[in-house]
Amino acid sequence: MTRFRWITQCRALDVLEVFRTNAQFHRLFEEFGLGEDLDAEGGVGLTTPKLHSLLQRLLRRDPDRRDADGNHVSDSLVREAARHLPNLPDGDGYPWETKRRFEKSEATALRNSLAVDGWTVVDKVLVPVSPVPLSEPRSRLRESLDGPLFGDARKRLDQLEAALDGGNWEAANGVARGFLAALFVAICQTLEQGAAPREESDARKHLADMGFFGPTRQQGKPSPEAEFVWKMSGMMGTEGVHAGETTPDTAVYRYALTLLTADYFLGRLKAL
Repeated sequence: MTRFRWITQCRALDVLEVFRTNAQFHRLFEEFGLGEDLDAEGGVGLTTPKLHSLLQRLLRRDPDRRDADGNHVSDSLVREAARHLPNLPDGDGYPWETKRRFEKSEATALRNSLAVDGWTVVDKVLVPVSPVPLSEPRSRLRESLDGPLFGDARKRLDQLEAALDGGNWEAANGVARGFLAALFVAICQTLEQGAAPREESDARKHLADMGFFGPTRQQGKPSPEAEFVWKMSGMMGTEGVHAGETTPDTAVYRYALTLLTADYFLGRLKAL
């Protein structure tokens, strides 16, 4: 499985087209073990945009393509693009709008897309920002949301990732809450064998009453998992509406938490 989504690979190519000379772009093909593919398409006579299109076509045709060192070409591509991203001024918490003015739009777009994949760039090196890799749980989650009852949840997950890709951190927080709400409504509807969907709070309560969230340790107390889901949903609704109320780190952390939580409970649903 490649480490980065297709949109991240495309944005890495955009960065390389802007920041690398034509000769340097040609050299990438040799470094990635794609020299023969380059020769077959016309070799050194290709312009930079045509090189961009060729590399994109090769990756689309064979997403598992390996470079001369045995690494995924897509991973090497994103790593190379990261080397062209300078450090942002003032470190963590620097206002995002100022970041947009500080660097070219292609670089900002790549940073946003990397954030969705659980990565950032520090000193021109890729650094994970989530405690666990997100590619596998995200892939499982996408497959699990393929059913007809999960259409609303799937749409909201698309909106969440689009908000993060666009650097709309406040919007992402709100959409994350909406995604979790739609997810547990769909899980409840699935367990009730396609009955009419319940309201969000009623769906979570019904799941708790059914024991979906696991047992409680104390008589009369809610299940710790049920309480966690309830408080997590409440947290997702904070730091929104106005620009500057949240930070990229907060939004990405909440995205990762949302992704892992959804994957975990969908796995439980499958096991029932």
